[in-house]
Amino acid sequence: MDELDFLDQGEWDAGFMAGSQVVVAKLWPYQNIFLRPLQYRRRFFHKIFDLPIENWQLPPLQREIGGVCHVEAHLEIRFQPSLAYVQSYPECLSDCGGHIRARFQSLVFDQAELALRGLEDGEWLVSGCAPVERSLQDAVQVAMAVHHVRCRCHCKILTQFQITENLDRLSPLGRRLQEKYLIQQRQLEDDDKQRLLEKLQQEQEAHRIQLEHQAKLLEMERAAREMERQAQQRASDDLKAKLSEEEVRMREQMEHEARRYHEQLQHEQSLQKLKLAGELEDMQQRLQALNEKDDCVKRELELLYLEKQRLLLQEEIRSLKQGGTERKA
Repeated sequence: MDELDFLDQGEWDAGFMAGSQVVVAKLWPYQNIFLRPLQYRRRFFHKIFDLPIENWQLPPLQREIGGVCHVEAHLEIRFQPSLAYVQSYPECLSDCGGHIRARFQSLVFDQAELALRGLEDGEWLVSGCAPVERSLQDAVQVAMAVHHVRCRCHCKILTQFQITENLDRLSPLGRRLQEKYLIQQRQLEDDDKQRLLEKLQQEQEAHRIQLEHQAKLLEMERAAREMERQAQQRASDDLKAKLSEEEVRMREQMEHEARRYHEQLQHEQSLQKLKLAGELEDMQQRLQALNEKDDCVKRELELLYLEKQRLLLQEEIRSLKQGGTERKA
């Protein structure tokens, strides 16, 4: 059996005192047992004993009810002796746990037997074993508390039916219990079928709602895509219109720039022609001046040449004249 958690039961407060100890003061023939105080000074005639908190796992109590139902009661008890208990039974101080187990085992089994006997009416088939388990737990806890033992009990009742077709072999109690069990099983099956039907209906309804939701989502998605398509179409139309306007504007600008460039080029060409004409006229004037200067130079050279001829002629005349004079002499 799995370890049980006693702290889950909030109905019963056992009043456990962890680390509790008692002091036995014995001076023959007197003896006194008291709880060890916080401010304790040990004397030579004192003996200290623990009051431990122990777990007690009882062997399962088994019983057949009507020959058709096997029942097992599993009991686990956590207990601690109180001061009043050890004062009443000082001989148990060396082994309180063993003393309590030996003293209360028959009592616990009697309470369990009484509780299991209550299952014969078959009412637990409807309500379950939990009420019987709680009743047995309370009975054990109260019985031990009356005898000054702090305790907390946990009970688990397991049942197993063995259905037989031969009703003649069963006692009246067995037939009645089996009949109730079969009725309860049919009721449980009907309840399971009803729950399954309701679950299927809920699943179908949920599936229908999901399909409607998905259809709405698809419709919303389709509408969103259509709106997006229309928005993209409007954006595309606007872009085309802007591009067309930009194209017209660029064309007009290019034509304007071309005209302006052509006019500027014509103006520059006119200026270039005027400049060339001026330069040509200037070159012609300079050429004419050079030509006139060449004529002057030619005339001067001719005059110089004539002057040189003249001088040469005069020289020859003088020579001739001198030669004639000499001959005369």
